[in-house]
Amino acid sequence: MFRFWILALSSAVFARTSETRQRLLILLLIVVLPWLFACHRSSVDDVRVLRAVAPAFPQIMAQAHKEGEVSLKVNVDQSGVPREAKVIGVDGVVRRTPMNDEGYEGLALQWRFQATGRAREVEIHIVYELMPPDTPLFDLGTTFEVPATVRVRGAAIVPEPTMDYTTPR
Repeated sequence: MFRFWILALSSAVFARTSETRQRLLILLLIVVLPWLFACHRSSVDDVRVLRAVAPAFPQIMAQAHKEGEVSLKVNVDQSGVPREAKVIGVDGVVRRTPMNDEGYEGLALQWRFQATGRAREVEIHIVYELMPPDTPLFDLGTTFEVPATVRVRGAAIVPEPTMDYTTPR
């Protein structure tokens, strides 16, 4: 297939007349552009999540008023079951939380995707988003975005003022 496109493109470039060259290039554009868009669309359609598992917002990040992101690359078999997961990117703040790479990879292996009949590679993003301390509970928690992003929202923890209970002298 690749040889066909090289041959067609070279014949368009090296055509004898500019009119022939122009017609061949227009024909190539009419055929190639829809094909490129179809390829891009099908790769996004391959990532239909049937089951997703998300971590809780790390308390240490809420106390430190920090946000972060973890990216994983997951090999999914033809039946939609992840067979291998690898952390490919972690913010420095997330790196210092109790959850390690194996924990994130274990979460990714619990995901399920729609079967497509062929193996594929999927990228999962877990985004930790910090919300103001007075954020209502219904705005906190986890949301899922297409194709495979999990947004975990947690409220910043404001330390309680310390009370001195000593008796005056």
